[in-house]
Amino acid sequence: MAKTIGTGATRRAGKVPRGTNMKRFRDLPKAQSFVFEQIAINNDAGHHPATLKALMKKGLIEETRERQGAFSIFRYHVPIPIHMEWCNWCSKQPGNELSDDP
Repeated sequence: MAKTIGTGATRRAGKVPRGTNMKRFRDLPKAQSFVFEQIAINNDAGHHPATLKALMKKGLIEETRERQGAFSIFRYHVPIPIHMEWCNWCSKQPGNELSDDP
């Protein structure tokens, strides 16, 4: 199911979980964690489709489809609530200069 976003763009309806559990980020496999971080910083190109699908299934990213004439371009982004929780989780990791842990 896709939603229209502006002119010529659609977004696949994804579920954005309420109160995302911080465990969700900690337990991501290495490849998914890397791709999630890349998408969070707007580098959404060239990632493996299975990894993108797994992140969408977990509700961590959303897909948009932009139509350019006869072509479609798929773009991925992290919803704002998920991005905020991820930033909060990152700030609490040991070794982070913002962390309370030494």
